[in-house]
Amino acid sequence: MSQNANRWRVRWALLILASFLGGLVMAHLLAGDEAIAPLNDKRQKAQATGEKPGPVRITESTEVEYRVSYDKCRHLETDVAPIPTRVMVGLTIEDFARLFPEWQIESFTAQRVVLKRRIESLCPDDGANRFVTVRNGMVVVFYGTGRRPDSPLMLETAIDVKKLRPQDRQRLEAGVVVSSDQEVFDWLEGIAE
Repeated sequence: MSQNANRWRVRWALLILASFLGGLVMAHLLAGDEAIAPLNDKRQKAQATGEKPGPVRITESTEVEYRVSYDKCRHLETDVAPIPTRVMVGLTIEDFARLFPEWQIESFTAQRVVLKRRIESLCPDDGANRFVTVRNGMVVVFYGTGRRPDSPLMLETAIDVKKLRPQDRQRLEAGVVVSSDQEVFDWLEGIAE
């Protein structure tokens, strides 16, 4: 699967999350929850009386930056999007923390909110692909597509490249991307014969 397809998968997941959260905010608003209701009346009153402005709040132009770090491959994916729903306009950092409990808020301004989350797995690219290649004269398998130099090692075989057919050796030196562990083992079995 291509890196573009994986990015779209992450974006769709974030869109679904945003839709869910928008519904949650709507439910709070319909239930009359004062903690996250838009505070236009209070803001107008504060402006008219010259009171100090309250806490930082989300605006219609606020962007949300999602940073997802994957523990098993140490990769970081970042996506920036407008606020998920206009219903979130007026929310404070406390409101956001309640709505996104699985995310850590790194920064919160009216212009941009930065959310960070750690996931104890491989990133979508590394989780979906395997890269079979040569290292130190032996056949090795990495998670991912081989485009990232820091992809984690999956398997170091005892297959000596010198003992392979020239066409297999040439393909391995360029690297071969496969999409499952079963394909890895089928491929390795095919070259070891």
